[in-house]
Amino acid sequence: MSPLVLWRYSRESFEDDDKWCQTMTEQWVKERVDLGGGDLVEGEDCMAAKAMQLRYLFDPTVPQESLDAWEAKLFDMFAAKNEAAAEDPLGYRISYWSQQLSTREAKALVKRDGPLLGASMGFILVFVCVVLGGFTCDPRRSRVALGSSCALTTALSMSAGFGLASTMGIPLAPVSPLVCYTLLGVCVDDMIIITDAFDQAAHPRRTISQQLQHGMAFAGTAITVTSVTTFFAMLTGAVMDLPTISLFCIPAAICTVMVNVLQMTLFCGFLVLDARRRARGGLDIAPCALQLLCDEGDESAAEAGGGAGSGGDKRNGGKHVLTLSEVQAQQAQHRLSQLLKDTYGKFVTRPRVRNATLVVFFLLVATATAFLGNLRTGLPVEDTLPDDSAAKEWFMAVEEYWGGNSLMDVSLVVRGVDLADAARVAALTRALTEITHFSFVAHISKSWLHDYQAWCRCLNCAPPMQGHMGGPPPRGLPEDARQISRATLERFLADGSTYSSCPHGNATAVAGVRRRLRGGGGASGVFVPTL
Repeated sequence: MSPLVLWRYSRESFEDDDKWCQTMTEQWVKERVDLGGGDLVEGEDCMAAKAMQLRYLFDPTVPQESLDAWEAKLFDMFAAKNEAAAEDPLGYRISYWSQQLSTREAKALVKRDGPLLGASMGFILVFVCVVLGGFTCDPRRSRVALGSSCALTTALSMSAGFGLASTMGIPLAPVSPLVCYTLLGVCVDDMIIITDAFDQAAHPRRTISQQLQHGMAFAGTAITVTSVTTFFAMLTGAVMDLPTISLFCIPAAICTVMVNVLQMTLFCGFLVLDARRRARGGLDIAPCALQLLCDEGDESAAEAGGGAGSGGDKRNGGKHVLTLSEVQAQQAQHRLSQLLKDTYGKFVTRPRVRNATLVVFFLLVATATAFLGNLRTGLPVEDTLPDDSAAKEWFMAVEEYWGGNSLMDVSLVVRGVDLADAARVAALTRALTEITHFSFVAHISKSWLHDYQAWCRCLNCAPPMQGHMGGPPPRGLPEDARQISRATLERFLADGSTYSSCPHGNATAVAGVRRRLRGGGGASGVFVPTL
């Protein structure tokens, strides 16, 4: 809590205290105030500190627009103050943080990195198009349209997966959209496997339909097994107690299944249409390719061309028709295929290579195991923020001057308390009083119940609370404790005034203190009354 609590947050009280330094030093020694880099000055009664924290409680009923305007004005004032402090050796710097600031910076970071994310997606799509169609500028041999279907498959699988998850009552977590990267990688892998198996199954005597059957006999089994494995791996994370992981894994598991379904149906259809277009000699991403969807004669013509043996060059309207035998020949002549077939297999099966591989592998495992103890766990908050973040300076200052030893805020939520029962209120008050005697408790903020009693005594809003048979209040409550009812609570919440003196002249009332029940923040006890 702010050191200003020692003077009840009153500027006049602080200025009237001629020994404010000794007052703060005594409370710092008793660990009742938190100062950064504090140390006692030898031979003096005062201490020296390098930093202090001031905390303000925001009223949640204030409109968001007003709070944004206040915070923007605050940033401008701090910027001017810090700029002047840079030129003054005795100047002080101010850094600021709030939960609202973190939320706003997170949204700004997503918007700022949006173009970069889009560029990375575009790069992956270009990579897929190149892998599927090869490095070619010939629009009759390229597969740009087929590669672009990867984005469509990813989007549809995410829509179906999150839609099914929502019907199961699973909310959208902040990390859930990150599943798009996993799905995009799975889609790319499946597309390459299916397309490669489809090309490998090309034969002069096979039609396109038969080619798909033989290709999916190998690729369909591979991608289904890997999808099932990924699905159960995601379900393993879904049973964890950490909601962030479970809320990510459940939609991801469903989306993985939807990717497999779409690849086995939608993409295979795109693959057949693209094969017919290539066999006809049609251009990639051309309006004429739409004829394949409505002209039934095209299929027989394309498949006839596919099964036409290894005939030489064929012409169709002055265009070269790429037969399936030519596709198969191109696949066999691929440089990577030749490397893996002719060089890699012979190299890795040599005795020396096998022994060297085992030795290197075990050395890497041993080295990793030895340095595993030096693995850093966790990530400082400042490392998760961009360099120009306004909140990053605040976290760095806390780490520099407090070194992780800053006071910790703890809130207690007590529910189901019948505030009309004097005995229960007294028991609750005694429990909160006992907390103040703990050695590790530095400061207790007054609860709204304490503020209500002060307000009610000041305005004489209710008669004194009585014990059994009209006797004194139960032990633990002051003698002038007032009764609590729904009507007086509603008056307390609706009263927005701050009293410097009591209208009824009650000298025992605590003046100028009132917090709203629905504010909640900053109080040590937040009570949900039952009336």
